[in-house]
Amino acid sequence: MAPCLQALHLNHRSGELTLPKISSLAFAALLLPLLPRTALADWVTQEDEERERKEKLEEDEKDEKDEKDEKDEGPTAQELKTREEGKSASRAGVGLMVGTMILDPKKSDGFGGLIALNKPLWFGERHTGFQWMLNAEATLGLISEGATYTGSVGLDYGFNIYMGRRFGLEARGGGALLGAVGGVSTGAALLRGSGALVFRIGDDDRQRLKAQTLILVGPTFEGHNSHGAPSAYGAALLGLTYETPY
Repeated sequence: MAPCLQALHLNHRSGELTLPKISSLAFAALLLPLLPRTALADWVTQEDEERERKEKLEEDEKDEKDEKDEKDEGPTAQELKTREEGKSASRAGVGLMVGTMILDPKKSDGFGGLIALNKPLWFGERHTGFQWMLNAEATLGLISEGATYTGSVGLDYGFNIYMGRRFGLEARGGGALLGAVGGVSTGAALLRGSGALVFRIGDDDRQRLKAQTLILVGPTFEGHNSHGAPSAYGAALLGLTYETPY
């Protein structure tokens, strides 16, 4: 049985008709009707399984090669563009914030607001989900009670956390100097801290909209007010900041 099947298989694959092979084919043709149907079916099934196994092995080898080629290619053009934009300090932002502001209790406190202008000075290496940064900020504010106008300049240092292509977080801390005129005229040395939810809204990684919080607190240069209590400035604010490249 086996020689007959092998002869059939060899002639099917080679396509050559020699005298020995013709004899084998004739002999196989005579014996073929005598073979059990199950034996012929098993032989055909084994041939199909062997062919499928080889095809699957070739596909797996091709997939492994493609994956290796993708890894060897390195970052995509979009990833390289994002990294370069992420490290660039060629950007600036403007924000509007409102909340509670207190300057020297008993003199000027209550609802207030400010406009903030910020300019990033330096960015660290842009990693997939993290980046250090240094920022400068100037503010102009108004405390409604007592009609006191304030201005400040400061620096803060912190980090950005990236959570996907469009969303992230910011946290910063630093110091500032403040001056006030109007209802209260004085100066103050402040600690400042801020945090933000960041939405990258454009094709350029530097175009961002931020929902931001800002805390400012510190003693004034007067030391004590007319009632003998420590004189200080404090603010807790919420607002929006828009940052754009230039």
